Amino acid sequence: MKFKLLIAALLLFSEINAQIANDTIGFTDKTDTLYASPNGGYVSGKNGYGDREKLQVYFPAPKPYSIIGCLFLTGYKSSPSTNPNSKACIKVKRFDATSITTAPFSVGPKETKDSVFINFNNINTSSNLENSITSVLYANPILVNTGYTIGINFDSLAVEDSLALYTTKDDSASIYGRSWEFWNNRYQRIADTWGLNVDLGIFPIIDTLLTGIKILPTVKASIFPLPANDYITISLQESIENASILILDMQGRLVFSQDYLQNESVFQINTSSLSSGKYIIRINGIEKMAVAPLIIMH
Repeated sequence: MKFKLLIAALLLFSEINAQIANDTIGFTDKTDTLYASPNGGYVSGKNGYGDREKLQVYFPAPKPYSIIGCLFLTGYKSSPSTNPNSKACIKVKRFDATSITTAPFSVGPKETKDSVFINFNNINTSSNLENSITSVLYANPILVNTGYTIGINFDSLAVEDSLALYTTKDDSASIYGRSWEFWNNRYQRIADTWGLNVDLGIFPIIDTLLTGIKILPTVKASIFPLPANDYITISLQESIENASILILDMQGRLVFSQDYLQNESVFQINTSSLSSGKYIIRINGIEKMAVAPLIIMH
């Protein structure tokens, strides 16, 4: 088993009680965490053991849906090489659920359903929650009707470059063994290799309409305050014409919608009626779209 060290950063996460039948991740502790590897790097990222990939397991429920992208929270990034071609790859893989109860737990993640590369320089990292989030969209919606993983692969990073995802605190994951890694030439549960029961800070952006939506050029969106209580302000880097603002919970259920007929870049939304938890904001326009995470804490 590998060894680890604890590094904690005081960032707030929503309280979500995950169950087998839904798609939430159990960020139930109010502190996000980085576990350091004693030989360099982090449990949830590149490290001295040569880990090549980190993955989080999800199960679509109560019915199939499409994945249109993902959000991930980066707690550490170092780029001494300044290589402009250094990239991370965000992959969606089919998951073999029989591996959850069958030792040696090494066959779970299977074939890749789709992937997208993101330049290392475009990955955000910060000690502030709202600045540590990076979003990516897939060229086409990915229909999932069984277990799957979303993960980050380090094979295309420059040798000198390193990054790590935020995780939950040990033993605060709602379901045991949902985080995986590719190490020693096979997929293994982080709970087995590191002795840590954690969830990784990587989340699907889902669409419950099986036909998916048209993928448009994305505009950067900032949400504040985060976490929010009664109101949020959405600030877009570029204005969006005829914007429809949708707020979805982590099961893809629509909990709020509002249309704007003007060409606007700043919106205010009353969130007092939303329950505490984690949501996805999707802003659809005629020629552009935006996606951002939302955390409500009353």
